[in-house]
Amino acid sequence: EQKIMISYRNANSSNLKELLEMHKLMDNEEISMGCNWDNHMDEKHLKEILQDKKTISVLALDKKKVIGFGYGREENNVFLLHNIFVLKEYRKQGIASEIFRKIMKKMKNDIVEAYILKGNAYAVEFWLKRGFEKTKELKNAFQLRYFLSERTI
Repeated sequence: EQKIMISYRNANSSNLKELLEMHKLMDNEEISMGCNWDNHMDEKHLKEILQDKKTISVLALDKKKVIGFGYGREENNVFLLHNIFVLKEYRKQGIASEIFRKIMKKMKNDIVEAYILKGNAYAVEFWLKRGFEKTKELKNAFQLRYFLSERTI
């Protein structure tokens, strides 16, 4: 089995096309899990996020191919984690955890907040295993929070 070398770097506007493609894959996966919501990412919004000074983003690459990404930004004294996504064939290799670690290293906040769709049991379990706590239940999602004072990663 060939060991792949994954590299990590910040995302920027030049990655827009690849990131939009990955957002589509993520959406389709969540739809196939029965998650229903209508907040799909479009180019204009993604560009704004990537250009925002408060955004912290990380890309995972296999050679030149973008295979994963994560980003979030500071909002009201909380770091709101928008997304972390890794292509199916690259999962279970610690890439999502590494993306999260790299985002956390750059963060200045003490609380990380994420909203995970209820139907996405895989994602809910992923975050709970990493020390996030369910702090609120919404109609279609859970609000999860991670308190850096209890940092385990």
